[in-house]
Amino acid sequence: MYLKKIRNIHLWFITLCAAMLYLISGAQGQLNIDIFLLLNPMIGFIIGFLLYLTGIFKGGDAKLFFTYSLLLPVNRHTNILPFSCIVLFINTFLIAFLFLLPSLFTDIIVKKERIIKEVLSRETILNFCKIFLITFGISWIMEPILSFFIFKNNIFLNFLILYFGYLFFYNLINAIKIKWLFFFMLIVGGILRYIFIPESFLFEKILNFFKRILLFSTLFYVLRKIIDSLEEKQQRIPFAPFMFFGAILTNTNFLNTIIKLLGYLK
Repeated sequence: MYLKKIRNIHLWFITLCAAMLYLISGAQGQLNIDIFLLLNPMIGFIIGFLLYLTGIFKGGDAKLFFTYSLLLPVNRHTNILPFSCIVLFINTFLIAFLFLLPSLFTDIIVKKERIIKEVLSRETILNFCKIFLITFGISWIMEPILSFFIFKNNIFLNFLILYFGYLFFYNLINAIKIKWLFFFMLIVGGILRYIFIPESFLFEKILNFFKRILLFSTLFYVLRKIIDSLEEKQQRIPFAPFMFFGAILTNTNFLNTIIKLLGYLK
């Protein structure tokens, strides 16, 4: 049982070692101190904290994620994503998804009749519509804001921001039932788009926007069903080992390979 727990003393020791390595590398002139180096652990802390707040990470997983963020090569993936902690996040969840894939296929085969009934049920359709409207509203506002940033077209960064926004507003709406929130987001987003990216109102742009939101909404729905299924079985995803392998892969060109594969599929 002891080995399954992430002890604070171990994390503090690793953090201290990371700080010492930073100091030694800086003293030897081998460390390039820039905005990415300073912000990377802070972004890692925020991501871990948000995953903890949304119930995806346990406290130990969140602290471990921050610790790994301190140990990652900062400037290795700047052509893909601005921060290596985001690469760690993507790699971790990609590995977790591949690990869960056989179990998901087994569940689909064993429970196919129940799944078909559930997918076609009124409750599922209404729930998916809620997810779609929330995702639509967030992206509707987010795109004109991101248009000022260099990574505005980065699909991974867009997914990350959109997913956390979706989790926040989904829980908010379920908690206090703000029915007018979508219309507020639609109006605010429409004003921002009219001012900053008026070309987004072209028919082709709107059509691509709907396709993208439909894809993201489907992914969010599937992720929610996976998490609910694990909670129903009183299980949780063991993120610590996935994070370990994700950290190793962050030191390789794994994500570049995934992007190339996605490019071929596209």
